[in-house]
Amino acid sequence: MAVAGTALSACSPTAAPSPTPTAAFASEEEAFAAAEETYRAYNDAGNQGDDASEFLTGEALDSHISTQNYLRENELSLDGASEIVSFEGTNALLDPIAKIDVQVCLDVTGSRVIDASGQRDRRFRSGCHSSGA
Repeated sequence: MAVAGTALSACSPTAAPSPTPTAAFASEEEAFAAAEETYRAYNDAGNQGDDASEFLTGEALDSHISTQNYLRENELSLDGASEIVSFEGTNALLDPIAKIDVQVCLDVTGSRVIDASGQRDRRFRSGCHSSGA
């Protein structure tokens, strides 16, 4: 009977080690580079008419969804492409969850908002803006 008890105790589960949180990026430079790469992929997806929401989270995703809903509800669409003129990381909080603030300037001269009749909607102007990623 003692042998059976020993055999059973050897098979009992042990507590799993708890993970140690680590920073998502080793440095601000690495974080800014990853943010720029992601933003460029997001911009490219939007320029190609693809769903760019997969690149977004939090407030940026909420804003994107609101914009898409606004365009649909007002029978507006985007035509053309925007180009990234500059991308500058302005602040990075790396631990425990990365939060990256950036300033992006887009050249939107090659894009326009089109109304339901196919005409350019001149209410929309664009320029440089800051964003948190």
